[in-house]
Amino acid sequence: MSALEVNDVTVWFEGQEQPAVEHVSFALDPGQIAILIGPNGSGKSTLLKAILGLVQFEGDVRIFGAPAAEARRQIAYVPQRLAFDLTLPLTVRAAVRMSWTQARATPA
Repeated sequence: MSALEVNDVTVWFEGQEQPAVEHVSFALDPGQIAILIGPNGSGKSTLLKAILGLVQFEGDVRIFGAPAAEARRQIAYVPQRLAFDLTLPLTVRAAVRMSWTQARATPA
């Protein structure tokens, strides 16, 4: 069984003439490491967001054989940019505590 299966995934953004990601398929076995490379704007982050269910897509994503919507808690994602005000005076300790507080406040 594959750890991750992506089958014929396509992502369209409203108002765009061409898809951001088109007919992507691959499978990763447990323990296998893969690198997603490409130029800026080629759809790398969009593909990852589709796998995580953060953007709508056509196709199928399975994690350890289960539909991705049921298994997404088994994977982690660290975005390139965090959605907070970078002009705040913020210590490393405060930043770490924010993520800990958020994790504890989120229902399991």
